[in-house]
Amino acid sequence: MPHPEPEGHATPAQRRMRIVLGLLLLLAGLWTIRAFLPALGWAVILAVATWPLYARVRRRFPPRGHDILFPALFTLAVALLVLVPLTIAAIQIAREARVVIGLFDEARRSGLPAPDWIANLPLVGAQALGWWKANLADPGAASELIERMSHGSVGHWTRSLGGQVVHRSVIFGFTLLTLFFLYRDGIWLADALMRVGHRAVGP
Repeated sequence: MPHPEPEGHATPAQRRMRIVLGLLLLLAGLWTIRAFLPALGWAVILAVATWPLYARVRRRFPPRGHDILFPALFTLAVALLVLVPLTIAAIQIAREARVVIGLFDEARRSGLPAPDWIANLPLVGAQALGWWKANLADPGAASELIERMSHGSVGHWTRSLGGQVVHRSVIFGFTLLTLFFLYRDGIWLADALMRVGHRAVGP
């Protein structure tokens, strides 16, 4: 069985063919994981942004064994930096939503009187006041408007928001998973990329 030619004895045409095949394989791989490319991009950005601090910690406390403690801790820290503000915002939105629901209930029972400032709006004050009185001040009209909103745009918006939350959660989870491996194997990966770059384009 013939052995493949060593790299140093490959002809220019063979080297070009290998580069083309490598690029085709790279493009095929990127197309396969195209849905997760944003997660990979965010993981790389986060790893580069936090790498000086991570490298300082690794120098101060050299890793031992399987080297998963510091990658896991830094990944957890990044996750908390993202999740804590989002959780606080979600709690605040939930509180505001309860206020809005209370206004809807009040509008159904007795209507909502138009606030004084609405008539003073420039250019559209009179039209806005008329719309408010026709749709929100009267309990029957307000109840009908709320029902239309509940069965129409609000329901569609809620379903769309739920789908987006699930999709973003999956992307965020994949980002954290990739970030963990970038922390753990980042030094080896950087050296490998330097070797590939040196072979592809020279010093």
